[in-house]
Amino acid sequence: MIVTTSRLHAVRYKLAADACLNAMGSPYKALAAFTDVVKDAKDGQEYTEAKMNGFPEAATGDIEKRMKDE
Repeated sequence: MIVTTSRLHAVRYKLAADACLNAMGSPYKALAAFTDVVKDAKDGQEYTEAKMNGFPEAATGDIEKRMKDE
């Protein structure tokens, strides 16, 4: 678990972690947890937890189960 000082940092850490995992050939991805929409002025993108994690926000309460199953 990585705890950050801001939602934007959570987004950037998730992207970096996914890039590292991908470079290692790992089948795993990091999960991010934050509220609302985060806009990164650096790349102009808007990020949501649901888009980054690949499953709807309604299912985010189910993260523990998803981590065990997938």
